[in-house]
Amino acid sequence: MPAFYLSSLLAFTGGQPLWQQGVLAMAFLTGIPAVTAYIALNFTGSTPLTGPSEVAREMRRYIRPMAGLGILSALCLIATIVLRFLG
Repeated sequence: MPAFYLSSLLAFTGGQPLWQQGVLAMAFLTGIPAVTAYIALNFTGSTPLTGPSEVAREMRRYIRPMAGLGILSALCLIATIVLRFLG
Protein backbone atom coordinates (compact mmCIF):
# COMPACT_ATOMS: atom_id res chain seq x y z
CA MET A 1 0.00 0.00 0.00
CA PRO A 2 2.73 2.61 0.75
CA ALA A 3 4.25 1.93 -2.67
CA PHE A 4 0.99 3.06 -4.25
CA TYR A 5 1.11 6.35 -2.35
CA LEU A 6 4.75 6.89 -3.31
CA SER A 7 4.10 6.19 -6.99
CA SER A 8 1.04 8.47 -7.04
CA LEU A 9 3.05 11.23 -5.33
CA LEU A 10 5.83 10.91 -7.91
CA ALA A 11 3.27 10.94 -10.73
CA PHE A 12 1.64 14.08 -9.30
CA THR A 13 4.87 15.96 -8.73
CA GLY A 14 6.52 14.77 -11.93
CA GLY A 15 9.70 13.61 -10.21
CA GLN A 16 10.56 17.08 -8.90
CA PRO A 17 13.26 17.56 -6.28
CA LEU A 18 12.18 17.22 -2.69
CA TRP A 19 12.36 20.93 -1.92
CA GLN A 20 10.03 21.75 -4.84
CA GLN A 21 7.60 19.15 -3.55
CA GLY A 22 7.82 20.82 -0.14
CA VAL A 23 6.96 24.21 -1.63
CA LEU A 24 3.97 22.70 -3.42
CA ALA A 25 2.85 20.95 -0.24
CA MET A 26 3.21 24.22 1.68
CA ALA A 27 0.97 25.93 -0.88
CA PHE A 28 -1.79 23.39 -0.36
CA LEU A 29 -1.35 23.13 3.40
CA THR A 30 -1.68 26.89 3.84
CA GLY A 31 -4.20 27.65 1.10
CA ILE A 32 -6.90 25.10 1.75
CA PRO A 33 -7.39 25.96 5.46
CA ALA A 34 -7.42 29.70 4.66
CA VAL A 35 -10.12 29.35 2.01
CA THR A 36 -12.16 26.97 4.16
CA ALA A 37 -11.95 29.25 7.19
CA TYR A 38 -12.96 32.28 5.13
CA ILE A 39 -15.98 30.46 3.72
CA ALA A 40 -16.98 29.18 7.16
CA LEU A 41 -16.59 32.66 8.69
CA ASN A 42 -19.17 34.03 6.26
CA PHE A 43 -21.86 31.86 7.85
CA THR A 44 -22.92 33.94 10.85
CA GLY A 45 -24.62 31.05 12.65
CA SER A 46 -21.59 28.78 12.47
CA THR A 47 -19.99 30.24 15.60
CA PRO A 48 -21.23 30.57 19.18
CA LEU A 49 -20.89 34.37 18.78
CA THR A 50 -24.12 35.35 17.01
CA GLY A 51 -24.58 39.03 17.88
CA PRO A 52 -23.69 41.58 15.19
CA SER A 53 -20.92 43.19 17.26
CA GLU A 54 -19.50 39.77 18.20
CA VAL A 55 -19.45 38.66 14.58
CA ALA A 56 -17.71 41.88 13.53
CA ARG A 57 -15.14 41.44 16.31
CA GLU A 58 -14.53 37.83 15.29
CA MET A 59 -14.07 38.79 11.64
CA ARG A 60 -11.62 41.58 12.55
CA ARG A 61 -9.67 39.10 14.62
CA TYR A 62 -9.36 36.30 12.06
CA ILE A 63 -9.33 37.97 8.64
CA ARG A 64 -5.65 38.97 8.87
CA PRO A 65 -4.33 35.44 9.65
CA MET A 66 -6.52 34.01 6.88
CA ALA A 67 -5.24 36.63 4.43
CA GLY A 68 -1.66 35.91 5.48
CA LEU A 69 -2.11 32.19 4.85
CA GLY A 70 -3.75 32.91 1.50
CA ILE A 71 -0.89 35.18 0.45
CA LEU A 72 1.68 32.61 1.56
CA SER A 73 -0.14 29.95 -0.43
CA ALA A 74 -0.26 32.15 -3.53
CA LEU A 75 3.46 32.90 -3.24
CA CYS A 76 4.25 29.20 -2.93
CA LEU A 77 2.15 28.39 -6.00
CA ILE A 78 3.80 31.17 -7.99
CA ALA A 79 7.23 29.93 -6.90
CA THR A 80 6.31 26.39 -7.95
CA ILE A 81 5.16 27.54 -11.38
CA VAL A 82 8.26 29.69 -11.91
CA LEU A 83 10.56 26.87 -10.79
CA ARG A 84 8.89 24.44 -13.20
CA PHE A 85 9.52 26.80 -16.11
CA LEU A 86 13.10 27.49 -15.08
CA GLY A 87 13.90 23.83 -14.88
